[in-house]
Amino acid sequence: IARAAIMVSTCGIWFEAENEVKREIVEKRIQAWIEKYPRSTSAHLAYARLQMQIAWNFRGNGYVQTVAPENWEPFRVHVEKARQYLEDHADVRNDDPRWDLLLMEIAKLQNVSDADYDALAFAAFARNPDYFDLYFEAMERHLPKWAGSLSHVEDFAQRAAAMTGEAEG
Repeated sequence: IARAAIMVSTCGIWFEAENEVKREIVEKRIQAWIEKYPRSTSAHLAYARLQMQIAWNFRGNGYVQTVAPENWEPFRVHVEKARQYLEDHADVRNDDPRWDLLLMEIAKLQNVSDADYDALAFAAFARNPDYFDLYFEAMERHLPKWAGSLSHVEDFAQRAAAMTGEAEG
């Protein structure tokens, strides 16, 4: 982790950690935030986002073929930690769309089935039909780069439009 910075933002609060020592400091700050405000959705999201940033620091932002083989396992482990954390603390989500957005990002990275992903996405849309980042995240999941296709994108767009057409036209 020593090469890349870890950035976690929620509600305009940024944390940065360039190495393991700083990461531990950030983690302790987030844990203190959670202890002080155990019902804070943002605090719990910050912890899950920290796990995602750690994952991406292992993986890097390059193309798949540029990722060192030994970095895939820690990437997967931290993505799963984020998913499990959100699942374990779902009682504090308060229908916050950022919670759903992160779950959708994780599901995309974990390559869940189309049916499971769409169930997750449409449940998120039902809770927060006006939070457009959810639709953009879902649309990305259906692109060819994520083993989707243009017909998947079209089908998904039609279903999403049918769901929001009354309000959005």
